[in-house]
Amino acid sequence: MAATNRVNRDVYVVAIPLVLWICSFFLPTITLSSSDWFFPGTNPGIVAALDSFLAGILVASEFRQLFKGPFQIRELLFLLSASVLWVANLWMLKAPFVVNRLQLRSSRSYIIALWLWVLVPLPIALNTTPQSYQGLRIEVGFFVWWASFGLLALCATTLHLTSPVGKLLPYPPPQK
Repeated sequence: MAATNRVNRDVYVVAIPLVLWICSFFLPTITLSSSDWFFPGTNPGIVAALDSFLAGILVASEFRQLFKGPFQIRELLFLLSASVLWVANLWMLKAPFVVNRLQLRSSRSYIIALWLWVLVPLPIALNTTPQSYQGLRIEVGFFVWWASFGLLALCATTLHLTSPVGKLLPYPPPQK
């Protein structure tokens, strides 16, 4: 009975970042200049996710061209970070299915990956937008989206470290 209550509580703890993440899709996330052909104007998070996916395709198709000629490291970091942000949403979608296994030692790779996805948007959050992106402005929805990942990583780490199974069980388990 105690294990069932713990699983139910764990689902609620992971639900808080999920609610924040869903809300971020309806908040204004990025504002592009009116001359931008992608999605000009202020865009909600759902359009920003589509922007990121399209930027990922564009960067993947032109990856060799990024390294030809002079380039700014800021521009490269910005482009690579912006083009993979849509993948982070897949990790957030995976969270409710992983919550029951967070007490296992094998969940450490998922937790490490969550913390890496917290670091990936750092070039965007630190406003390292290159000069060629003058019309780009990051809005509040991006920071709510980013905070939901930080909160999920923090909750997952806390659930993993506070579970008696995750901290005390050797791997592989001893044979009886």
